Amino acid sequence: MWKVPIKPETISRACSAKSIINEFKSAQPDADRNYGVEGGRNLSSVNKVVVRYKDGRLIKGTTRDFVPGKLTFHLEVLDSNEIEEIQVEDLKAVFFVKNFDGKPDYEESRGFPPNPPASKGRKIAVAFTDGEILTGYTLAYDPRRPGFFMMPTDEMSNNDRVYVVRSAVAEVGIGTKADEILSRHFS
Repeated sequence: MWKVPIKPETISRACSAKSIINEFKSAQPDADRNYGVEGGRNLSSVNKVVVRYKDGRLIKGTTRDFVPGKLTFHLEVLDSNEIEEIQVEDLKAVFFVKNFDGKPDYEESRGFPPNPPASKGRKIAVAFTDGEILTGYTLAYDPRRPGFFMMPTDEMSNNDRVYVVRSAVAEVGIGTKADEILSRHFS
């Protein structure tokens, strides 16, 4: 946390934005705080992920530095002390999971409910180049970006969200086009 001492004279100057910004710029971090870094490792949020490559490989682990649009991130491989640098362009998708065991006997629902809540986003169906179909909802699909997040249709899924790498996708359907992709592949 940065210490930003706001001086009484700043407040008395009607809190001009310029004076507050100048004080913020001159602020120094507390020397006695850890700031989430221990032994050179960032202790910010840890995400459990399953990384699926375009060539079919799969690696499970945790990441602390995945950012959409970045070319790489680091994966601490499950049950290992290895940290691998992952090239996003080599991937099909990054599955952010609830647990690493998954639900091997559970058959996920791919269909959309008749009246999905608008808060979930737009319906989306993704057909990957390897033939796999994912369905869910998205709040930020943009075909010009290298990837996008989607949440699974089935709330009982082991996936919290999935980052889909655009170059691994054959077709994307939004709204009624998502329904068309589903009917074409599962009717």
